[in-house]
Amino acid sequence: MDAVDGGSAADGSGSTPDGQTISGPLQLYEHRLAAEELRPDKNQLVVVQHLQKLSDELDSYKHQPRLNYGKLSEVSAVCRSLC
Repeated sequence: MDAVDGGSAADGSGSTPDGQTISGPLQLYEHRLAAEELRPDKNQLVVVQHLQKLSDELDSYKHQPRLNYGKLSEVSAVCRSLC
């Protein structure tokens, strides 16, 4: 039986039966250690910390479009006039 409901496996988000919010791989790992669903493991901790770093980077990622579509129409017009 899973101690965390809701959320997705990808981000580790969800909540515990007592309503505690789990938001990320590290918090989920710590929760499962406290619930004795997992035993402490140094190698797992290193991996979970890396996953948490990746999760934080994805959470703060802001997509910046690289194409200026206004300029693209100008380029298309120039190409049409040359062809």
